Amino acid sequence: MPVADASPTRASWAVLFVHGALSMFFGYALRPLISTEILDGGHSSAWLGLATMVFAVPPLVLAIPAGRLLDRTGERPWIVGGSIVYLVATLLVLLSTTFEGTVNLAMLVIASGVIGLGSLASILGSQTWVMHGAAAGRPDFWFGLYTFALTVGQLIAPALLWLPGAAERHTLATEPIAWTLVGVAVVAAVLGTFVPSHGSPASGGAAVRKVRSVVRRVRQGGRDDEGTVRGTDASAGRSRSGYAAPPTGEIEIPPGSARKPGANEAAGLGQDDDREGMLRASLRLTRREGVLRTLVASSLVIASIDIVIAYLPLLVRDRALDAAWIGGLLMARAVAGMVSRLFLSRLTSWFGRRNVMVTGAAIGAVALIAMATPVPAWALGVCIVVYGFAAGTVQPLTMSWMTLITPARERGLMTSLRMVGNRTGQTLVPVLIAGMSVIGGGALAFIVTGCTLVLSSLASMTAPDGDAVGRRER
Repeated sequence: MPVADASPTRASWAVLFVHGALSMFFGYALRPLISTEILDGGHSSAWLGLATMVFAVPPLVLAIPAGRLLDRTGERPWIVGGSIVYLVATLLVLLSTTFEGTVNLAMLVIASGVIGLGSLASILGSQTWVMHGAAAGRPDFWFGLYTFALTVGQLIAPALLWLPGAAERHTLATEPIAWTLVGVAVVAAVLGTFVPSHGSPASGGAAVRKVRSVVRRVRQGGRDDEGTVRGTDASAGRSRSGYAAPPTGEIEIPPGSARKPGANEAAGLGQDDDREGMLRASLRLTRREGVLRTLVASSLVIASIDIVIAYLPLLVRDRALDAAWIGGLLMARAVAGMVSRLFLSRLTSWFGRRNVMVTGAAIGAVALIAMATPVPAWALGVCIVVYGFAAGTVQPLTMSWMTLITPARERGLMTSLRMVGNRTGQTLVPVLIAGMSVIGGGALAFIVTGCTLVLSSLASMTAPDGDAVGRRER
């Protein structure tokens, strides 16, 4: 559980942004490569849906317990660990090139699942970190910058897909791409060690000792019903983790540091090792107003991005286009998403968060459905730019929405719930599309995905427009 919602330093923000860009670079290069390898092996397009579904399974199963564990350990181990798992996935893809047939296919599908595990660790750590950093104010701005950094990685990654391949440019250069990604994963892991964890009982070190020292000094003064010790001791200033203590001097007592249970512990929040308590906390959080809607809106947008990444190689192949179009279209989508996030704060101030989310999801739906029609290649580019801009506005706004309705002590858990929701969409939508793509090819996959964005638009109709929602509960 974090000690305080304090603002990280600029250097910490910069390191996190660079790490996030490298993580996106990895995923947006390796996953299309896996899809192309599956198709090049002569396998059915239904296997693309299976690989996409397997990617979503680890976060779906592990996200909630991982989030509770993160609230105890801090974010850094997860950010570093995600990069290491990415490295393992790349090595699996390299190893798969030495086999053929079902062995090759099995290793590619397993690699997709390992990427999902790395995504769980990396995203859970970084998004929880940003939630704490953005809680002090301007969440749309900070999440806009964060997702902008991610989009930089998404923008650069498709350039790897332009490396010379074989078979008259209808495939990709697997080994050069994979070895490049090995280097990216190593650099990301090293950078992750410089991201300071938000102080926590299990990882705060000196910060926790200071908290307990303050607790002992003010024990006679008691504490309030929220388990908060009020003091003005200057020693509770900046911790070694790189965060400043809140100016009010309010410090949250770590679980187990007090003799009598506080409100949080009575509610089951302090029983991190108790699975039943974890499930109760999760269910209680889903009953908060707006939580289910933001989970639905977020999951469908994320699932649509997954489908675009996984099925764009099939759509390009169905249109008899050069494999270079895969990288070009993905890059165009990334540029559009980057532009949308640069203007995200201004768009929400002009039109309101709710209007931007509802309209953005609806426009994205129209763009994906249009891509399924027999339009020329340049029109595909226009459609994916429109989709990229629309999805680029909605995705970070769901994070802002989530931050505004979640108490600070439960943001790690909320990030996990969001990931569970996202991966549920990433599991169910590919299952729905896998069979359809065998019948209707990549076009039908894009039509169905566009329809799911209509549901995301409807779910966003109750999104808050202001920044004050839930502030009193932090």
